[in-house]
Formats: sequence, C-alpha cells, structure tokens
Amino acid sequence: MSERPSAPISLSNWIKRARVYLSRDDYLLCAIKILLALTNRLRHIVGSDSSVQINDSCDASLSSWSDSMDNADFLPPSSDEKKAGGALSSPLSLFRIEDIVSESVVVFVQTNNNRDLSSPDNLVATEVEIVQPNNAQDSNLCDVFETPQLSQRDACFALGKILFEVFSETSSQFLDEMGQQNNEGSLGNLHIVDTDSNKQSNDAPKIIPVGVDEQDDLDDIALPELKRAFISSTTHGNSPTKSIKANEYLQSQNLPPSICQLVSDLLAAEEGNPFVPDTALVSLEEAQQDLLQIKSHPERFLDSHSCPRKALDDTALFDQADEVLYGRDKELGILTKMATRVHLHAQSPERKDFLCEAAFISGHSGSGKSSIIKRLVSYGNANDWSVFFCKFDRQVSPLSILIQSFDAYFEKFIPNQVGGVYLPREPSMQDMFDRISQLIISSVDNDGFCHLCQLLPSFSQLFPMASQYAHQRNTQIGSVAGQDDLLAGFMKQTSQVTNASSAGNIGSGRNRLIHLLHTVIKAVCAGGHPVLVCAEDLQWADAFTIDVIGDYIIQTAGYYSSVFSSDKNSCGMMLLGSFRDDEVPEEGFLMDKIKLLEETQGSINVTRLFIGELTEQDINGMLSFKFCLLMRHTQELAQLVYLKTRGHPLFFVAFLRSMIRGNIISFSVKARRWTWDDTAIDLQMISEGVAEFLTKKLKRLPNDVIETLKVASCFGQVNMSIIQLLDSGQFVPNMLGALDLAVTEGIVEKAGPIFAFSHDMLQESTYNLIP
Repeated sequence: MSERPSAPISLSNWIKRARVYLSRDDYLLCAIKILLALTNRLRHIVGSDSSVQINDSCDASLSSWSDSMDNADFLPPSSDEKKAGGALSSPLSLFRIEDIVSESVVVFVQTNNNRDLSSPDNLVATEVEIVQPNNAQDSNLCDVFETPQLSQRDACFALGKILFEVFSETSSQFLDEMGQQNNEGSLGNLHIVDTDSNKQSNDAPKIIPVGVDEQDDLDDIALPELKRAFISSTTHGNSPTKSIKANEYLQSQNLPPSICQLVSDLLAAEEGNPFVPDTALVSLEEAQQDLLQIKSHPERFLDSHSCPRKALDDTALFDQADEVLYGRDKELGILTKMATRVHLHAQSPERKDFLCEAAFISGHSGSGKSSIIKRLVSYGNANDWSVFFCKFDRQVSPLSILIQSFDAYFEKFIPNQVGGVYLPREPSMQDMFDRISQLIISSVDNDGFCHLCQLLPSFSQLFPMASQYAHQRNTQIGSVAGQDDLLAGFMKQTSQVTNASSAGNIGSGRNRLIHLLHTVIKAVCAGGHPVLVCAEDLQWADAFTIDVIGDYIIQTAGYYSSVFSSDKNSCGMMLLGSFRDDEVPEEGFLMDKIKLLEETQGSINVTRLFIGELTEQDINGMLSFKFCLLMRHTQELAQLVYLKTRGHPLFFVAFLRSMIRGNIISFSVKARRWTWDDTAIDLQMISEGVAEFLTKKLKRLPNDVIETLKVASCFGQVNMSIIQLLDSGQFVPNMLGALDLAVTEGIVEKAGPIFAFSHDMLQESTYNLIP
C-alpha cells in the first residue's frame, strides 16, 4: 500500500481546521505530536552555528511562501522545495524570536489527492518546518554581516506563545493585551492605592499585595514576600504576569493542568525578565521531555482532574491494584527476551531438543519480586502458555504447595456445566488435553494413575471412570487416604531392613513420587505450548521440592538428556524463581541447585537477577505517574521521599499513604492537582521498617565506615570539632569521608556541621556491634 502524499499547511490554518473537524481528545493528541516535532526543530535551530556569512546567492535558499500563507489552506511549494523533494528550510541562524510564530510554522499533513481538510484523517501531521516570512528580510540581507543566534530562552518563550495559541483558541497577541490591561492601575499582584487624596503628586503611592486589606499592618507580612511580589510585578515586559494570566486563562477553559503549567513555564522564560520562577522552562530539551511524557501517557496528563476521589483512585495507593511496574525496565527486558526465546523455540517446526530458560530473582523483602513474577504470569496467560504458579509459605508443606499448583493447572480443563450437562471444550483446548492425558496414561501403570487421582483432585472430574476405579481399588485393599496421608506415605522411609527383599524399598516411595510428578511435567511440556513454572519465595521451599523441579530440567535439557528423555515434542520451559537473598545461605541446597543448573551442559540458560532499591529518578517517575504531574514538578518531592524511604518500594507506598492520610499531601480542587508541604515532609522521621532495612545494610558497609559509625554511636551525634579531634588521633582514619558515605546510604543524616543517626534503632544496632 503506497503512502499518502504530504501537503504543507500553516499551523494557524491547521488550528482552525482541526478545531472544527477533530474531537477534543483527538485535537489534543495531534497538537502534542505537532508541538513535539516543533520543539525538536527549534532545538536544531538553536544548536546550529551561531553566525553565518551571507553572500549574493544566499537569498536563493530562502523560501518565499509568506505571501500565500493567508490566501489558501495549502502552501504552494517554492522552486527550492520542488528540487529538494518537498523539504522546506531557511538558513538556521537567520531566525529571530519574532520569526517563531504560528504563521511561520508549516505542518505537513497526510492528505488524499483532493486535499480535503474536512476529514480527520487528513489532519494527521507527518512533519513540521519553520520558514521565515518575507518581511523578515531587509534590504541589506545580502550584505555580509553576522546574525545573532536564537537563544534557548528566546526559543522557549516563543514556543510558549505558540502553545498558548494552539490550546487557547485565541491569538498569542492576547497575552500582550492582558499585560497592558494589567498595567493600568496595578502592578501585577500589587494594587496601587492612593491612601491620601490630599497628598502632593510627588508622594509615592502605597503598594498593597492582592488579598491584603488596606487597613492591615504591612509589618505583619514577611518582607521577602513583599519584595518578591514587587519584583515579579514590575519586571520588563511583565512576563510573570503573562505566564500567570495565561495559566489562569487556560484553567478557565478547563484544559488539562499539565498543559496549563507547561505553557505558563515556557512564557516565564521571556528574555529580560530578572525574576524567573523555579519552574520556568529555559531549556528546549526539558520542554521536549515534558511533551514526550504527555504524548506517552495521555490518559494521565491530558485529563482535566477535577474530582478528588478519582484523583485518589488514580494513585492506586489504597484499594486499587497498581498495574504499572516502576524502575524495573532492565529486569523486565531481560526476562522478556528469555520468554521470547522459549516462545520462538516452541513455534519452530525444526526443534529437536528441550530448551529451558531459568531465571532466579533475589532481593530484599518488599523489593518488588512478586510484581515482576506477576508480570511474567500475565505474559504467559496472554500468549497461551501452560502456567504453573506456586508461592511457598513457611506455614504450609512446600511439596503440598507444588502439587496444588499442578492441580490448579488441570482445573482449567474441567468443562463448564449448564443444567448438569458438560459443555464441549474449545478445539484447541481439547487437542491440548488429549495430548497431555494420553502421554500421562501411557507413562504410568494402574497404581500410578490411581495415585495421581488421589494427589490431584481435578483428575476425579477429568477422568471420572478412572477415579471411580481408583476409589474401589483402594477400598478393597483398605487404603483409602487423602492427599496429605498419601504424601506422608510416599515420603516415609523404612528405618529397619529385615531382609534383602525389603532393602530395595528404601527410598522407593520418594522415587515413585518424583517419577509421577516428572511424568506430569513432561506431559504438559509436550502439550503443544511452552511451559512457565513460577516458584515464589523459594527461601521457604525444602530440598526435595526444589529437586523435583531442578532434577527434571537437568535430566531433560542437560547433557545426558538422550539417556533420560527421548521425547522431542517438548515445547520448552521457562523457570522463574524468587527468594530473599538475606534468608538463603550461600552454601545451602537452593544455591547449590542453582550452581548445578549453571554448570550443566546442554540447552539450559541460567540468569541471576538482583532486585535492588529504586533510584531517586525511579521515585520521581512513580510520583509523576501517580499524581499526574510532569516530572519537573515532582523532582523536589522525589528527593524528600527518597530520603525517607531509601527507595524501598514497600516503604514508599506506606510513606505516601501516611502523608495523604495526614493531609500533608492533598488534592487541591481549585488548582486541579496534588499539592504538598515540603517542610512538613522533611520533618517526618523515617519509619521503623526503614530503620530495620538500613540496619541490615550495616554489615555490608566498608570496615572503615563501620568503625566510624561505632565511634559515632557512642556520642549520638558528632560535630566538626569532634571529627577533627578524632581524625587527629589514631581512632578512625578519614572519619569525615566515612560519615559522608554513611549519609549517602541513609544511615546518618547531616544538618549543617552536625552528623546524627537517622533513627534510634540504627544507633542502637551500631552500638551493639562494639565488642
């Protein structure tokens, strides 16, 4: 299918047409894409050579379209454009801030031959270019001179004016009119009041901030606030007023708060403005990042956000499950590639061996291991994998949990009933069930199948005749037992051997159970779909349960697979296990099995992943997404939250919940956004959970840092005089450097020249390390 042709149209005309023929949501999305391309083009212009030498032939490269911009929807191509195949350009360094207006921005839209702009499909932009209007060229253009480069700040302000025009349904000249109106009788946020009509004309008027009564004592108002208000209201060009007024106007149009704030921040960058707020955008790169963030998540940043309840639900901090996984892109990328290899192997008609991809995820409690496993389980279910999921628990037998995961898998084959009549399975499901059941039946004897019916209750519904036979047989021999009793019988070993015939029975129960479970796994692997086995919290599994899974992989995919398995129909397996690294000994049976898998030759690929704490940047991304605010506006909050939680996901959620419950972080209906008190957050003590988490990190610190902390724990807090005194002796070398590292790890906090432990538990734990 051939690509549709592109036609140029000025941005001002695109705005007029798009507002008529596009829905509000579609208009915002299309506008963001255009503005993102425009920002990228401005970055190219600002980043070009700062000056250019113009000669007699320079005017040949300038486009001469401006005469036709207001006469037609589509712009006629210049001769240079025809030669270049449609590309429009001007010498980059010739641009001035006056040239960056909507009339000089050309949007290329995909259109059909009749170029009908009444169709929404014909308003999709493919490219953006900026051209100079003819009136920008003076009579001395071809003389040799230097043209000053367009600055970042100028470009940001010009971009802000264009954004205002795109979203406000009015011209950017409206901003200048607002500024002129504001200068009549007021100075920005300060009203000029004549306090005494009898005063001489040379007496200065009284300046009173907006919202302050004339009779109020101005001494009660902080002088810095008055000074800041006065400076922001009397700056050249009144640009703070423009940005504030623009924000207010866009808010009145019920535009998304992220759009209102972005336009305001760009307008606050006007050159010559001595007062630049902290949120002012003076970098095109940051503006591009904001637009890219809005484009990537329009559902978060293009919503009006007027309902506090909905805003709270969007955070997914209380009742809702958070489906977004933050700060784990690298780990998810590795696991996705592993799953893709297994998936491609399963689809390959030429596969001749068994492929296993094994990943073992370690990390602290609450670090997010379960969230990663859930993401892989969702991937497997969405791609028709055979998924086994077991989460081990210290209160339940590990083998029982493994067998329950087998039973849960086979339950999906139980057909639905309507009026007591079983409905037929889907053809693909029936084919898969036939493969698995035939292989199981052909691989075990009658006793073995009877045992499987007892171990897996779902078999009684899948194979009612066989289950009935097994029950009758067990009744005859007086061996009717439940699953737990049967497992106990399998695991029981003969402690006394009376004759040679009974000697062979030692361990036979275990071996038979392993054979039955391996038969089930093998049958599922040959069912025509790849297999995903997820084993969560392996620190609570026993050696036998781990052997059931590990030995099957080694025997089937390892070097001696030809001896143990002749089946070539297996689609492959992905094993995904997780455990707490601080609860699994390095020389324990779990680590030994992982090492054995790594050393086994064959089609086994083993990957170890450690899930650490989230970075400050990850925290900022989480706050931005949950509060629907651009990352620039949550950066300072992210720094505070990171200091209080040390990037631990579980503590992060708990901390935000406590801040919202305490109304320190709240949703403002007037501002239509989340607001917070930085000072109140900074004063919060870290929780005992964070302190306990940091205590575990003590032993991992370098020895010189631990020794320094031992000394500091005797004082409680140390200042520079104590540090200098101890450094001069033989106590601890470079005590100041060691304390700085402890601050980085969150063990110690620094307030001016004073170092203090961030929690009493940390000081006590460190003190207890002293022999």
